[in-house]
Amino acid sequence: MKKVLIAIIVLLLAVYFFMFTNMGIGLIELIDDWSKGDPPVPTVNEIVMPPNSTVVATTSAGTISIKSGKGLKRYYTWEGATRSVVMSPRIKRWNGSMGISYPGLGSHWLPKHNGISRAVLEEGQQHFKTLDDAMAWIEKCKQWGPLVYRNDGLLIAYGKALSREQLNVGVWQIMINGQKPVRLNGANDDAIHTSWDKSVKGDLGDVVYLLINSPLLLSFSYATLCPLRYP
Repeated sequence: MKKVLIAIIVLLLAVYFFMFTNMGIGLIELIDDWSKGDPPVPTVNEIVMPPNSTVVATTSAGTISIKSGKGLKRYYTWEGATRSVVMSPRIKRWNGSMGISYPGLGSHWLPKHNGISRAVLEEGQQHFKTLDDAMAWIEKCKQWGPLVYRNDGLLIAYGKALSREQLNVGVWQIMINGQKPVRLNGANDDAIHTSWDKSVKGDLGDVVYLLINSPLLLSFSYATLCPLRYP
């Protein structure tokens, strides 16, 4: 009888741990991520990052690097640590987004790094009819945490809520009437860099892009390498 009672107590404690504690819920999320691998992004979802690409942004909270896998997997690097998740595709539009997200249930990033054990993550497109509507949305986002954005509408939000051991990251592409904007007030193009940025297109452009990014040719100027205009 004593052994049965002990077994019941252990079982109840295990249920409590995995269902009602941050670490227990986080472990379930971690195992779930491992089991998923890197599933493809459904065609209905509006994402920002191409497969196997990287975006690096600096906000007032610091610098964040985000790398995409082949599908829904994303890697986040901050302050010397890298953690990953498998994002969930939205099945219906939420707050304008039909992108992908991760709710950050429990302490799913272990071990903890600089006070962070979980993350709430978003990636998607935001569609507006007018420039004023887009700017109003940006101003609203500023209330929730640090962010930076470029003139082409790429916006990265990166901040921390240390009281919840939480990283908050959003990768957004602003669209106006189905097109990327060309100028947004308050934009800082130098604050965001992506691996898919190229200033020249086509086969010749690809060659020039590779040449100018080669460490062996850093001593040459763009003008010396190719008489093309770089912004």
